[in-house]
Amino acid sequence: MTVSGVVTLICALIVYQAAYLSEVIRSGIEAIPRGQFEAARALGLGYMTTLRQVIVPQALYNVLPSMLSEFISTIKETSLGTPTFTAIERRMSAKRLEQSHLHRAVTDR
Repeated sequence: MTVSGVVTLICALIVYQAAYLSEVIRSGIEAIPRGQFEAARALGLGYMTTLRQVIVPQALYNVLPSMLSEFISTIKETSLGTPTFTAIERRMSAKRLEQSHLHRAVTDR
């Protein structure tokens, strides 16, 4: 079984983007003052509830510009993969055209 260039390119971009976004979100969570966590715990919220309702919304609000910047740079970097997509599309189109000609030749007999 062989893996095509397109699948390889998409997998590499997913892993690359996941690594960067996880670091951006982690730094956003660490940037929230410790007092926010302590205040939520003082109100009787559990750990997961504190994260879900207090910490993560503030962190996502703070890291939104960084996330958008990361998505934009990824879109710019995927232009490097465009020749790969173009070459593969051309090969696939040529193969389909060849198969249709062979099919016609066989059925016309």
